[in-house]
Amino acid sequence: MCRLLSGLVGSYIEAFDEAPLPVTVADRAYGRLLDLVASLDLGGSADRRLADINRIAACDLLH
Repeated sequence: MCRLLSGLVGSYIEAFDEAPLPVTVADRAYGRLLDLVASLDLGGSADRRLADINRIAACDLLH
């Protein structure tokens, strides 16, 4: 999960590399990231953890 979260944030950073980032866009992405991390169930069953991994993999902070 950590690797997927890192890739998710990394692709967001690359999308705005050296470009101005509107505050509203940054706030929305930060809120989505916080919601995503808060929804993870690290002590859940294997099925729940797999579902969490799939949600992270499908997440796009830009949209």
